[in-house]
Amino acid sequence: MSLATLIAFVVLAVVAVFGGFRMLVSRHPVHSALYLVLSLVATAAIYLLLAAPFVAVVQVAVYAGAIMVLFVFVMMFLNLGPAQDVHDQRQRRIVTFAAAGLLGLLIWLGAIWRPGAAVTVGGGALPGYKVEEIGVNMLGRYALPFETASLLLLVAMVGVVVIVRPLLAAERRQAAAGETGATTAEAAATAAGLVVESTEPSEEVGH
Repeated sequence: MSLATLIAFVVLAVVAVFGGFRMLVSRHPVHSALYLVLSLVATAAIYLLLAAPFVAVVQVAVYAGAIMVLFVFVMMFLNLGPAQDVHDQRQRRIVTFAAAGLLGLLIWLGAIWRPGAAVTVGGGALPGYKVEEIGVNMLGRYALPFETASLLLLVAMVGVVVIVRPLLAAERRQAAAGETGATTAEAAATAAGLVVESTEPSEEVGH
């Protein structure tokens, strides 16, 4: 691996990790989705550096394209806004940092741990592959798991809408009731002030 390739790999890895981290800590769900797209695109560029152009194209087309469009569609359909509960936000950040630290520790331990002598794998380059063979296997031999995964995604999207929609409607009703109550209280206070002001001159005239 040349020096330029190594530098590009490190930069892309940092960008991918940064995008994943910001996806977890961002308060707005749409911002989280955009950071996830950044992480996925950086991962696809890493695949290009590893001489796997087909995997890179699939990464961009399927994940950064179709899956992210599905995510953003559900967010827009549910009209999700930024998180309002600061306490839950702080707890989520603490959990995120703890999980990231634990994952980094596990990766570091896995990198330095050597249970035995290194095993030499048989030499020879991997045989070339054809995209046609991947498509034939995916839609032929593995057609049932492929369609099952698509159905699971559809069921998950419908389930999220069914579960979250009533909760959001109840929150909106509570917010509307609070605003109506505040407006009524302000109107009553204003009316009371006007009544007091109107009675003051008459009292002075009587004296």
